[in-house]
Amino acid sequence: MSLNKSGNKRLIIAVVGGHACDAKVEGISIKLGELLAKVGAIIVTGGLKGVMEAVSRGAKNGGGLTIGILPSEDKNAANPFIDIPIPTGLGYTRNTIVAGCADAVIALPGKYGTLSEIAFAH
Repeated sequence: MSLNKSGNKRLIIAVVGGHACDAKVEGISIKLGELLAKVGAIIVTGGLKGVMEAVSRGAKNGGGLTIGILPSEDKNAANPFIDIPIPTGLGYTRNTIVAGCADAVIALPGKYGTLSEIAFAH
């Protein structure tokens, strides 16, 4: 079990969003990752580019731990800010894992994959 600085169980927060994002969403994602890391949350994403990379970069800036649930079987496909890449070979089906392993899911702009993760989180 992972514990935060107070000795409590650490929250796992999934952040979902598009494979590409504009500068505004990128900035929001980076700041979100930093803030979540500073409160001791573990960040889980789909591990690729766009929102996933930006929030992971922010989490690393804040001293946090990042997990990437990858759609392919190649752990090297993870963005450079992922500490623990988990290759699944499941394609978009991995979205069920991203949403299902988290204590909470935060959705940022994306497309159909993001919508599926929102639905799985519900």
